[in-house]
Amino acid sequence: MFKAKEEEEKRGKLKIFLGYAAGVGKTYAMLESARSTNEGNGCCGGIVETHGRRKQRRCLQDWRLFPARKLEYHGVSLTEMDLDAILTRRLNRPSG
Repeated sequence: MFKAKEEEEKRGKLKIFLGYAAGVGKTYAMLESARSTNEGNGCCGGIVETHGRRKQRRCLQDWRLFPARKLEYHGVSLTEMDLDAILTRRLNRPSG
């Protein structure tokens, strides 16, 4: 029983932020939630669009931001989150 609870505590949690319109605070709410949950430790971002808002940029000041990955697909240049780099960072972090 104790081991199951310990394993459950190690698991991540998925939180989804929905908003109907631009500018209602979804990004800021997400950044604040992540910062307060993790107390600023270990937060990183793949693609974060702050739209130039200072409050959002301040939330990101202690985060590690990964550059977007550029790729070519059927002659079209695309940009996407570099999931491999983020997962590699996670796997290389010391446990504890």
